[in-house]
Amino acid sequence: MSSAIEALYIFDQNNEPILEHIYRSRPASARTVLPLYLAHSTPQPSVIHLPDINPSTVLFSVTHSNLLFLSPVSTETEPLFVLEFLHRVIEVLEEFIGTPLLATKIEGAYDVVAQLLGEMCDAGNVCNTEPNALRDDVEVSGTSLASNPSAGLKQQLGLTPISNGPAIPWRRANVRHTSNELYVDIVETLSVTLTPSGRPLAAFANGSILFTSKISGVPDLLLTLSASGGKLGMEKAIELPVFHPCVRLARWRERPGELSFVPPDGKFMLAGYEVNLMPSNLDLNTWSRINLQLPVSIEVSKSLGSVGADFDVRLRLSAAFPGASAPPVSRPAVGTRGSGRSTPIFGGGNSSSAPALQNVVVTIPVPPAVRNITDLRASRGEAFFSPADHCVEWRVPTKDTAAAGSATLRCTVVGPFGENKGESANGLALDPHNGDYDENKDAYQTPDVKPKISSVTPRPEDEYRDQGKVQQNVPLMPSSASVSFSVKGWLASGIKVDGLVVDTRKSRGLGEGVKPYKGVKYLTISKKGVETRFMASTLEQQQLYPVDIIPAIVNDVRTTFHTQKTRPLEFRKKQLRKLYWGLKDNASDLLAACKKDIAKGAFEAGLELDWCTNDCIFVCNNLEKWAKDEKAPDIPLTNVLLNPKIRKDPYGLVLIIGTYNFPLNLLFCPLIGAIAAGNTAIVKPSENAPAVAAVVERVISSSLDPSCYRVVLGGITTTTILLDQKWDKIFYTGGATVGTIIAKKAAETLTPYTLELGGRNPAIVTKNANIRLAAKRLLWGKVHNAGQVCISQNYTMVEEPVLETFIAEMKGAMAEFYPNGTRTTDDYGRMVNAKQFARVKSMLENSKGRILMGGTLDESDNYIEPTMILVDSADDALLKDESFGPLIPVLSVSSLTQAIQIANSVHATPLGLYPFGTPAETARCLDEIRSGGASVNDAFIHGAIPTLAFGGVGDSGQGAYRGKASFDCFSHRRSITNTPGWMERLLATRYPPYDGKLEKMRKMGTLKPNFDREGRVKLNMIQYILTLGAGSAKGGLVRFLAVLIVSQDLSKLLLLCENPVQDMREIGSKACS
Repeated sequence: MSSAIEALYIFDQNNEPILEHIYRSRPASARTVLPLYLAHSTPQPSVIHLPDINPSTVLFSVTHSNLLFLSPVSTETEPLFVLEFLHRVIEVLEEFIGTPLLATKIEGAYDVVAQLLGEMCDAGNVCNTEPNALRDDVEVSGTSLASNPSAGLKQQLGLTPISNGPAIPWRRANVRHTSNELYVDIVETLSVTLTPSGRPLAAFANGSILFTSKISGVPDLLLTLSASGGKLGMEKAIELPVFHPCVRLARWRERPGELSFVPPDGKFMLAGYEVNLMPSNLDLNTWSRINLQLPVSIEVSKSLGSVGADFDVRLRLSAAFPGASAPPVSRPAVGTRGSGRSTPIFGGGNSSSAPALQNVVVTIPVPPAVRNITDLRASRGEAFFSPADHCVEWRVPTKDTAAAGSATLRCTVVGPFGENKGESANGLALDPHNGDYDENKDAYQTPDVKPKISSVTPRPEDEYRDQGKVQQNVPLMPSSASVSFSVKGWLASGIKVDGLVVDTRKSRGLGEGVKPYKGVKYLTISKKGVETRFMASTLEQQQLYPVDIIPAIVNDVRTTFHTQKTRPLEFRKKQLRKLYWGLKDNASDLLAACKKDIAKGAFEAGLELDWCTNDCIFVCNNLEKWAKDEKAPDIPLTNVLLNPKIRKDPYGLVLIIGTYNFPLNLLFCPLIGAIAAGNTAIVKPSENAPAVAAVVERVISSSLDPSCYRVVLGGITTTTILLDQKWDKIFYTGGATVGTIIAKKAAETLTPYTLELGGRNPAIVTKNANIRLAAKRLLWGKVHNAGQVCISQNYTMVEEPVLETFIAEMKGAMAEFYPNGTRTTDDYGRMVNAKQFARVKSMLENSKGRILMGGTLDESDNYIEPTMILVDSADDALLKDESFGPLIPVLSVSSLTQAIQIANSVHATPLGLYPFGTPAETARCLDEIRSGGASVNDAFIHGAIPTLAFGGVGDSGQGAYRGKASFDCFSHRRSITNTPGWMERLLATRYPPYDGKLEKMRKMGTLKPNFDREGRVKLNMIQYILTLGAGSAKGGLVRFLAVLIVSQDLSKLLLLCENPVQDMREIGSKACS
């Protein structure tokens, strides 16, 4: 167990810090630990564990003379060791500055206190704590404390004449210089991490203020620093400052930016600090607009060329330095002597000197699997590959950075050897005769063609790209790139020196009329400090937000909801109108993103986008009608005067998680419903459609109110953090596995949710169905979006007599839809990524069925041809799981009864049901098979009607949306009554005492049954007469009409007879005989 002191904090009676002394590491600050200490009830314990601080910290405390002494320790330390040290500090301070120990004494004698604390503990190790030993080492104002410590203190406080001995321990006595010079050098080291889009994930500048003092006597100096925002700007800009003991901290705390000190002689470190270059109140909307305006930036385009073995690095250089500090003041030339008269002005003035960018070096780490880089083509400077360090280093000469512009570097990687001897993984063959790399006809473009430098987004450069080799070379691409450079005359933090003043009243021995030379220099250094990181292949274009700001985003949007900003209907309609135009203005980008992510053609993607824009208009047109209060139905007469009604209230803050197969429809339609209902919302698009997600973020952030509606991008980690927050409603579209996780997470906080999942949806074709129409419509259901539709049929059961006809018609429909096949047409998509391709391929390989149509697969393009398979059992792999792809399993059944039994055994509650047959057969299917929805004699057409409620049942989903159902999905139906005061006498029976009131209550509200104990309806005489014995108004009306018709026919018959009575008798006698 180590024993070390990390820091000592002293607070006055008002809990204001009067001293912060750091011994080692970077412990929690005084302002951090004080609230945690005060959170404990009085009297606080002397040892407190603080688990919420990183790293976990133990806080030791001692209270003495209304002063609070705190010492945080983050390592295992003996408690008695730290507490003993605190008590020794108190004893020493009382010994040297007197009792009682007061805050004013400590502040007034800070130089003495700093020496004492430094002597008592060196770098955390407790050393000299005996007063006698300290008196030999600590001096104040030229008087040794060994003989009379209180006298030395009085001299330091100006209560007695000051002698000519040494003023302070860090400055020698009787210093003399022939040239009087004061120089300030501020050096900052950059550490910036950027996303591929150039947005910062983290940005810090660690600064050092170096001071050179070559001046006679004992000068008392005041150095003034400034930053944008004045005093408040300095407080926010400089974090974790560390000062030389000569600095008077009381002056800094009172006036941030002012350093008052008596300097040591020569060059020394005056202060160190850290600046967070990102805003302190960072939220998602602010972060999306941050521009650090660095002098350099880098972009990398990967997987270029015909086999994806090339990558480009583009370096952008800027000659402008935003917020550049004032031009530096020149120092005296070498060999000259200062006269001590000239005093240049700080923070202003004209100078020919300007910030200069120098020593630019770009470093690109490459994976260890890269065996060589065969071609390094730099437009400026020179580049070389270091196999030992696994990196490419590109040096750009300083002269090339004199003006703004860009430089590019093109590299071709060579991977490990493949299975064939002499052939590398990317198709570059090794010539065994001369040892050079020979490019085969499929491996790369001809060497005499100068390659074009691509933009950030990779694009094919040749008419032919070998997708298999492109995918094979993805692991050889770099994942980051960094830039090293230096800039003279500029600081990234914007801090500058405003002035350096010599206080002649407090200074001693300067010499009469001496005015020293003053100079300042600024230098920013980046040692691989500006780094751009890139993601793995499937998420390469995804822009990830810093996950640590997600809770703050959620809190901001929730706070907005409680301001009632989204309550007015006009606000909601305005947001929907703006969303409409946002979708329209970005239509081309959205369609291109759909094409890139899922190879969705213009027709399908266009319909999806039109659905969203139409939904905006439809909801706007009907919102006022939907949002009106409803009169509560079926209210008893005794409660009518309470004016019961149903009010539609928003839930609050909702989370909407989209999916990739319909990345626009399945994201914007729930969002439209949430906006219409008056909620605030955070939207999480699918990480499997990164291009669409990026455009969606732009549409929402530019169109909707950012305080109410936000987009968060990311993968599983981001979703996990989102689900850890408290929501008022969660809306999720996707698979049942994730849906189960969301349901469990929501249950922890009793959060309502809507789940739009999938299912193993059956289609049933009876022998009486229109076989041609059934085949054509069901084929459309499986080729649309390459079968990636949650409500398309997962399998089709066909009655045995029409099986061959159905197969033939399916093949005919396929030839009709795609006369030239599906491989080259724009009307057929692809699987979204390699993972989904492999999943569907595995299902097909594990099936025991026989392929009747299609079956072509191309892993390099994620292409799967529409494939019809004849299976012989409901236990086949294709029926066990949802295929979510262009697979069409067909199962022969002997009867409709068998089909219904199989459907219920495969999945009891599918998302869709598609029966084809006679009205009686389809009605039987609807009665005996449950499902979220159904399309009779068609394939999922019910899910294509934008105003029809859509949702699952059981494990295929919970809740519904679309049209008015979207508004209802995000609205709470709130029952409200309003009891007027004049009804008090009528309501008196509800108040105690209750003697004799029960019968009165029963007379007012008890209903009497109209049925007997056997459940048969009883009719009283009046009901019997009025309904002609039918028991209901409808039945009575039918009987009355029947009697009326019979009576009319009978009267006509009697009119035809001459003697009706005799004729009737004859008819009766004949009937009897």
